[in-house]
Amino acid sequence: MKVVFILGNGFDLNLGLDTSYESFFEYYKSQDSSGSNDITSFKSIVDASYKNWSEFESALGDYMQHLKSPEQVKTIYFDLSEKLKDYLLLQEEKIVAENYSRDTLVKDLCNPTRYLNNKENIDFGRWSSKISEGENTDIHVLTFNYTRTLEIIADDIIDKGISNKPNSKQNIYRGVHHIHQSLAENPILGVNDVDEINNKNLAQSLDVKEILSKPAHNRALGHTNDEACDRIIRTANLIVVFGSSLGTTDRVWWEKIGARIDENHRLLIVAPGSEESVQQPILKSSEKRELIEHFLSVAFDGQDSNVVFSKAKYIHVALTRELFMLKNPD
Repeated sequence: MKVVFILGNGFDLNLGLDTSYESFFEYYKSQDSSGSNDITSFKSIVDASYKNWSEFESALGDYMQHLKSPEQVKTIYFDLSEKLKDYLLLQEEKIVAENYSRDTLVKDLCNPTRYLNNKENIDFGRWSSKISEGENTDIHVLTFNYTRTLEIIADDIIDKGISNKPNSKQNIYRGVHHIHQSLAENPILGVNDVDEINNKNLAQSLDVKEILSKPAHNRALGHTNDEACDRIIRTANLIVVFGSSLGTTDRVWWEKIGARIDENHRLLIVAPGSEESVQQPILKSSEKRELIEHFLSVAFDGQDSNVVFSKAKYIHVALTRELFMLKNPD
């Protein structure tokens, strides 16, 4: 059996890092613009009001309407990427492995479904037993994050059995793949495809496409990280999405996941839920439906409604703030 975690910024936020878009943008505005009017104008129009990184990436694509040349795109993009890398390196330096619970990490990697309600957990257990009977479980992590936080905490357990299963088989942690590169390289940020570049002339430029479209950027670099991540998703039995807004700027990955899920291949989305649903648990049902509907709308945009509806029953949602709360008490 293969379990694949897809991690977003919520993972780093749970570790106590200040990696929100809002915090970065405040830092970015304070940095020197190197005398560039293009960078100064970009900072003045794109602001800190976006809720998450995906909204900012969409705004980056929309901002292209204010530009005229690929050189302007390069000036803004390379400055943004450089400042983002600098900022996240400062955050990554805060990670000290001893400050985080390895036991909690192992427990969450091996049993994320325990955050489902009782009935869902029982049903999931039956499905899992049928799928994984007599097998080891390989656990892979794919991350949209650029930071190497998980590697710092857990690199020494890669390819090792991290816990025993009831049938004497093992859960084996296979390590992390960075979908859009890590801070060891240059972060890849942008939109999903050229349709999100709000400038028809610039969208026709191959240079601009390879910079702003994340799938095209990955292909142009030829590092094959994206191909490795694709192979892992295509062979997954259970995919667990955590800490992600399920934004359209990574639509290609939600489409790959959507194509994979069926009776024998399930999706679990883990989200914090609202304060209201914590106080009134009955509200969790509607919040779960909203999350499933949102995922389906992104992963199956424009597809036959019967096909989309048939996928919904293989998607599960756990509303919890406990998954990957790894930081030890001070």
